[in-house]
Amino acid sequence: MPQSPPCIAIVDDDNLVRTFFEAVLVEDGYRCRTFSRCSDALADFAGSLEPPDLILSDILMDGMTGLEFLRALHNADCRIPVILISGYYDLPCAMEAIGCGASDYLLKPALPNDILAAVDKHLNPPAAGSRVLLPTEADFSADLRNLAGRTEGRRLTELVTSMPEKRIETLEHSRRVTEYALLTARRIAGRTGDMDWQDMEIGAMLHDLGKVGVPENVINKAGPLNPDEWRIMKLHPAIGRDLLKAIPDMDGVAEIVYSHHENFDGTGYPRGLSAGEINRCARIFSVVDAFDAITSDRPYRPAQTVSAAMEEIRRMAGSQFDPAIVEEFLRIPEREFEIIRRVHSEPYSPT
Repeated sequence: MPQSPPCIAIVDDDNLVRTFFEAVLVEDGYRCRTFSRCSDALADFAGSLEPPDLILSDILMDGMTGLEFLRALHNADCRIPVILISGYYDLPCAMEAIGCGASDYLLKPALPNDILAAVDKHLNPPAAGSRVLLPTEADFSADLRNLAGRTEGRRLTELVTSMPEKRIETLEHSRRVTEYALLTARRIAGRTGDMDWQDMEIGAMLHDLGKVGVPENVINKAGPLNPDEWRIMKLHPAIGRDLLKAIPDMDGVAEIVYSHHENFDGTGYPRGLSAGEINRCARIFSVVDAFDAITSDRPYRPAQTVSAAMEEIRRMAGSQFDPAIVEEFLRIPEREFEIIRRVHSEPYSPT
């Protein structure tokens, strides 16, 4: 007997939106159940012998909101993945959605390809061995246990393993920038005699943790972001900070994560800090993160050479980067960067 296609519940109080989402999904072969109120969806799920495989829910609705709906599902120990879809998104909303276990987010208006990509990822994960798999949260957990094995280490691994898989930066990128940051920090510490080594290492590893709270179709948009999308993207340092500050003794790490997009001349975000106002570890990190971006392949250009990256870093000293940190960074022999790139260039396989 052929297996029925997955069933998706659509919860939105706007009839046109429900109709649009249903048409997109049915056209792609899914079955749909639609609800104009969250309370109706909850009642249906409680009495149904066949709960949906996935839920798409708006956030701002009359009566019960999408976040209240998510909390009700969470409290009922419901394991159905929920994708929140809304034109409304701010920091408190992102933090509450994460706390209640949202699986994904889409910003309205969502294009058909955005909808189908998000749904397909949760309902049709790739078969083992069908492609090179990106690193998972378990890989991050192993690294974090090595970094911080005490109480905060357990809380960190709990945090990371609770995050949606798609959100965390690739492990090899995080490992490279961590090694670059420590390499640079060792030169600076040799002159100043102090460095927050564990904060530096964990902050580099988790610098983009806050992207867990950014909608999928903003994170993966192929073209330039519009002003509202850019506003939402710029929430990710604050989201990462708030997630980390909930863990004891993570204030230093949280500050690195919060500050990693600040520029030396005050033109960065989210606070527009400048020079010494910016956490020193974050100033180091911004240099090595840019270096890794320049020396890695991008959809719009191939990876640049280490020499070309060094020249670009030199050019941005005093504007994007701290000149004193750039000076120490440029003293590092190129071969040391090449060694790190060779070690952390292949897909990660746990040993």
